[in-house]
Order: sequence, then C-alpha cells, then structure tokens
Amino acid sequence: MSPAEIQVPLSAKQRYSWLEVAANPGIPSRQISASYTVHGPLDLDRLQGALRAVITHHDQLRLRVTGPPDAPVATLREPPSSPPLPLIDLTGLDGPTTAELIAMYGEREASTYLDLGRDWPVRALLLRLSPTEHLLMLTVHHLVADGWSAGLAVRHLGHAYRTGGLADVPSSPPYTAYVEAEAQRRSTAQHQSELRWWVEALHDVSPAPLLGSAIGPATTLDTIERHHPAPRSFRADLRRIARPARASTYVAAVALLAAALRHRTGVARRVLLVSHLGPRLPDYEHTVGLFSNRLPLVVPVASEHSAIDVVHTVQARMLDLIEHSSPAYFELLEAAEDRNVVSAQITVQHVPPESAGPSEKPRPDEITFRFQRYRIAASALPLHLLLMEEPDGRMWWGGEFRTDVFRPAEGAALVHGVLDDVATLAERSGDPIAKALT
Repeated sequence: MSPAEIQVPLSAKQRYSWLEVAANPGIPSRQISASYTVHGPLDLDRLQGALRAVITHHDQLRLRVTGPPDAPVATLREPPSSPPLPLIDLTGLDGPTTAELIAMYGEREASTYLDLGRDWPVRALLLRLSPTEHLLMLTVHHLVADGWSAGLAVRHLGHAYRTGGLADVPSSPPYTAYVEAEAQRRSTAQHQSELRWWVEALHDVSPAPLLGSAIGPATTLDTIERHHPAPRSFRADLRRIARPARASTYVAAVALLAAALRHRTGVARRVLLVSHLGPRLPDYEHTVGLFSNRLPLVVPVASEHSAIDVVHTVQARMLDLIEHSSPAYFELLEAAEDRNVVSAQITVQHVPPESAGPSEKPRPDEITFRFQRYRIAASALPLHLLLMEEPDGRMWWGGEFRTDVFRPAEGAALVHGVLDDVATLAERSGDPIAKALT
C-alpha cells in the first residue's frame, strides 16, 4: 500500500467473497468477462483515456484488497496515468484462424487470475480484426462489481470515448457510502426479522441435489461451458406467459426452468438460487459496486401443472423474497438449520439488455459497441445457468456445470435437455407439463 492510498470498508458481501478469493489464490472463481465488437474508426489513445476516466470515476475499480481470508484490508488507489490496454492485431488472417484465436484469447482472459492486491480489478484486451472492426474484452473482478455494474461500466466507457469524459453523467454516491448504509441496515430489528423469516421459510425443505456420475475432487476451474441459443420466438413467448401473472420475463424463465427440472429429475420441490439486486437504493443507479444478492427460491411443481400455473407460483414467491431481501446470501447459510438446503444446486441469472453495453446512438463518424459474449467464472454450484437478453431481442442461455459432479457428456446432455424442455414449455405453456414434454 502506497502512502497515497486510502483505507476503506468492505461490504458484508465483499468480505464474504474475500473468504473464497483469499483461500484460493490463483483461481479466478469470482470474475466476469464480456466481449464487445467495436465498429468504426477506433482511436486507441482516446479509448485508453476513456478507460482511465471510468476507473477514476468509480472508486471500486481502484480497489486493492490484501490480507488473510478473515481480515481483509481494502484501500483505494490513485487512478492509473495510463491503464493497460494491450492491442493484438489479427488483420489479414483467414476466418477460421481468426475465430480460433478469438476463442483462445476469450478463454484466456476469463481464466487469467485477477490479483486484487497487485492488479487493477478491471482488465482490458483489444483485438484488431480489421481497420474498422475490433473486439474489446473486459474482465472485472466480481468482488468489486456485479453483472449489472459491469454493464454500467461499459456504458460509461462508451460515453467517455464519445464525449471525452464523464463530467456530464448523473452524479451518484460512491460505493463506500453504500457500504456504510448497509452496515446500519444490518443492525436494525427489521433486518433480524427478515432473517428469522428465512429460517422459518426453509426449515421444512429437504435438499434435492443434482447427482451425476463423476463425483470426485475438483477445483472451481474444472467446469465445462455450453452456449444454447433460444428460439427466435422465445422472448415473445416469455412475455406472453408472464403477462397474466404481471411477472417479468426473468420470472417466467425461472418458472419454465423449474418445470423442466421437475420433468427431468422427478423432484417436485426444487430450490433455485435467483439473482436479486437487493435493497439497492435509486441513489446508486450510476454507481459501480457489488449490490446483487442470491436468494433461495423454493418452487413446488406438480406434473399436472401447466407452465402458466408455475409462473403464477414463482411470481408470488418472488414477491415474498423481495420483501425479505435484506439479508445477504451468506447470512442465510449461517442461519439455516440445514446448510445444504440453502446451498441449493442451481443458480439462475438474467442479464438484461441494459447490461449489454452502451445504449446511446453515436454520430456516423463515431464507433459503436455491440455485445458479443458474456462469461462468468466457474460457480461453486454444480449447475449455473445464465439467460442473456440482447438489445435486438435475441436471447440465449449459457450453462456451466462442474466436472466433479457431471461427466462432460452427461453435463452437456443435462444442460441441452433442460433448455430444450424450457423452449417447448414456452410454446405449449397451457398444457400440463407431463403432456407438453411427452
């Protein structure tokens, strides 16, 4: 730590994340990587300046964390005078070679460890595909930003490139202010009441693990990733079946997933971990930080239910979750009678269009950013599903499964089978699940 650095507090979720990060040095278990196609005449110096502006503006992108798992020390660094932005020129290569190199660099960026004591918590790599087309790969440490905040940082990067800075973006308190407010909230009687609600809500739930045939030791790096494009009609189907329950497309997708898992595994009461931004106040709408929370959602499903029936059930239960969303996930783990119940086995995350990058329309002589791919480092859970929604309406699923639980062919078959069932249920949402999937 240099004399210019300022010591700052970490949020409860950040401290809990540090337990895993510090206990597993060298393993990129908490990182988010995204790729963006950049069309137009790119000025490298200008982009580097925009990156510096974003790091300067958001305190969490200057965070340094050191220390043992149970005693982290966090400080804010001075902004870098020239943030690293390596450029790799792939112009002139044939299509297959370019695609192979893009995949290789993408995997390398996602799996290269960000050391919060040494490295900046955000890393960039630029691939030149032609004089007017580049691929920007950004990796952010999950301890300093959630998926929503990562998207905000990219939108601010595009804005800073176009305007020369972030002086005109709406003001927002730093994340450190949120940390102080969170500490006060956790000491209230309301917070303790919500925690007791969770203990009661989960006390009679039996764990239903996903069992594969490859049980054995592995690290969080030992995963296999699969991408699964959703049918063109999927977004419209989600909206159609969500509308009667006044639900979001995310709620509809979670309901379809629960129904598909009921059919595939025979478990009538599955626990899914769903992402929620938690008590994020409007004041922090333009702040980068770790706001999101994971909450266990218990979904009872009977084979005679239709997908629309399950959407109504999930919507009602999601509203209950939101009303009791103050406790962080790790607090539920600590308070639960059976830790295996709260741990669940599956996490479901939705990345909405606003997280995909800059939304402003540039001038004809300016560059445009287009989201290309999203990667999240291996989850500690056996199965992690990500529903990505792009600004043009396309949707696709990303699935990761642990190879200490599933053999490669077995895990791939589960991911593809479940997601095929989800698409079928979306089309036949009024039929009983057993009938729709036979």
